[in-house]
Parts: sequence; structure tokens; C-alpha cells
Amino acid sequence: MEKILIFLLICFSIKGLAQDPQLFENEWYLQKVIIDGEDLFPPNSNTEPVTGSIQFDETEDLVYISYCDGVAPMINYDPSENLFTLEDEPIILVGDCIEPANTDFAVVHFSIFYEQSPHLAKNPFSYAFNPGSNGILILTIENVEGDRAVYGNELLSNQTPDILSFKLYPNPVIEELFISSNSN
Repeated sequence: MEKILIFLLICFSIKGLAQDPQLFENEWYLQKVIIDGEDLFPPNSNTEPVTGSIQFDETEDLVYISYCDGVAPMINYDPSENLFTLEDEPIILVGDCIEPANTDFAVVHFSIFYEQSPHLAKNPFSYAFNPGSNGILILTIENVEGDRAVYGNELLSNQTPDILSFKLYPNPVIEELFISSNSN
């Protein structure tokens, strides 16, 4: 009986060690994707603001990946390293984006994790945590091809941008150009 209890404790402790708690303690907001060494940023849209994200669900062994559309595949963690694998052919949750820039970027974000068709996962994925500026924690996920998605635990964008208005005069400029603004 003692051996069975020890065996069960070991099994449950391995499961607990398999998942880095920082994955679950934070909401992760997409900052950029890096494909073939090129930084690609989400479009800045005033009419249809979209926040990409990834959320790890510890209790269900699921991960929710979203940008316009979303997927919720099963996830398996490697207990010895910061690696995970995703199931192939996940259920795709159709979003409500209509702007072409957003729908195009959704495909780019999704391409970090899956082939276009068939939807085969680009397993395995490594992940690393790094400190960012102003106390932000950065999560970088890298697929087997070396492409990455970079997330922060704080939302960086402002969905209601401040519009700056200013005047330039005279037109045409002869010797001096004046710039005036109503703001400070």
C-alpha cells in the first residue's frame, strides 16, 4: 500500500512540474510575430480594434489562441523542458473581423501554430519568459521552423487613440514654417 501511495504522489508531482505556473498566472497579449526573421505587428485599426491573445487553461489542458478567429486545441507539456505540443486539426472558432488587414493578420498569427491546410501543428513549441520594460513579462513561443509569437502580460495598445490636431503655416513656406497645436 505504501508503494502505491508513493507511486501516485510521484505521478501527480510530475504533472504539476510539467507546466510552468507563469503560463497560467497571466493573460498573454500578442505584441508581434516574427516570421523568417521579420517582425510583423498587428494592424492599428480605429474602426475594428482587435487584441490577439493566448491563454493556457491548466485544468482542461487546453490553450486558447485568438486573433479575430480562434482555436482551442488540446496541449501536452514536456515535463523536462519548456516545450509543448498541440493537437492537429483543432476546432476553429470563427470571429467577427471584417477589415482585410485584421483578417490577413489573423492568418499570419495562426501560421505560427498551424499549417494553412491541412491544419497540422508545427510541433514542438518552445517557450521562454523574459523581463520587458516597465515590469512587463514577455512570453516568446517558437515553433519548429524558428518562427515566433511574442506576448506580454499587459495590453500595450490604447484602443481609443488621442487625435492630435495641428496647423502648419504659411503655405507656401518662404523662410519660416510655423506649427501650432491646441494641445500642450
